[in-house]
Order: sequence, then C-alpha cells, then structure tokens
Amino acid sequence: MEKNLIYISGKEFLRKLLPPYEERDFSKIKLEEKFNLSGDKRFNELQDYLRREHARGLLKSNPISLREAQIKGLKANNIFLPHLDGYGASLEFVDFSNAYLLRFSFLEACIADGNFNKADLSEARLNSVGMRRTVFNETDFDKADFNKSFFWECDFRNAENLEKVLNLRYAAFEKTKFNDKERKMIELTGADIVM
Repeated sequence: MEKNLIYISGKEFLRKLLPPYEERDFSKIKLEEKFNLSGDKRFNELQDYLRREHARGLLKSNPISLREAQIKGLKANNIFLPHLDGYGASLEFVDFSNAYLLRFSFLEACIADGNFNKADLSEARLNSVGMRRTVFNETDFDKADFNKSFFWECDFRNAENLEKVLNLRYAAFEKTKFNDKERKMIELTGADIVM
C-alpha cells in the first residue's frame, strides 16, 4: 500500500482543509509523521471552521476522508471532527484524546498504539477494525458498532456506554483491560475474551 501513497506535510494538510481550498478528500495520503495538529497556530481556526460546517450539515453529507491513508504520530487531541471517514486507513501512535469524533467511520482500518482517552466515539463505525495497544479510558461508545472488530492489548477501563455498543457479541478481545463490571457485561454478550 505504501508505494501508492502521496506524501503531504502537516502544514499543507491543514492549509488544504481550511478556506479557500476546503478540500475533503485525503484518500491514500501519507501524512507527515508526528504532526502536532492540535499545537498548530491555526488549530482554533480549523475548529471554528469544522463546527460551522457541521452545523450546516456539510460534514455529514461530504465528510473528510482519510480512506486508505497512513497516519503516524498525529497529535489531534481536543479536535472536533465528526463523520471522519477512514475506511482501510492505518493509524499508529495517534492522539485523539478528548476528541469529538461522532460517527467516526474506520471500517476495515488498523489502529495501533492510539490514545482515545475521554473521546466521544458515539455512533462510531468500527466494523472489522484491528486495534492494538489502544487506550479508551472514559471514552464514550454510545451506539458505536464493533461488528467483527478485534482488540488486542487495548484498555477499556472506565469506558462509557459499552452496554450500548452494537454488535458487541461479534467483537473479539485479547489481553484487553476492563473493569470487572465491564468485563462481566461483555462476557454476557458472548463476545470472545481471551486473557
């Protein structure tokens, strides 16, 4: 996959997202490693723009796409980014802590060593996702979909609304951390849990 990717610097990515360009399709990009999006001087401008677009329904009808993209080390904590489409993307060492990722759609993606602590993943589509060593402490999963997803060495302690996750029984968890209450609830669904 990597040889078909188009490299883009973090600054260029941000510039293309914002007016006057307002690009949405970043499929098959290889984003600059360790880009600190949330630390960029234009981050607040991006937040305001994304909130306006969401209020107008434009992120739902025309979401930002990272389909089959490769993202390593992106720091995007506190980002407001609903409806993000990451079908088949590869994310490593990403920080989406405290992010608002309503209807985050990462079907058939691979996410490793991610931080989603306190993120809002309500109605997220995580179907057929492979997750490794990713942290979801206090993450909201209200009506998220875990159909055929695999979580290895992830941390779901204090995750919120796991009981409302769709297709939880079709997910698999290996060497994953839960509080006792969460573990018992997941075991009752029939999901695979391997210690």
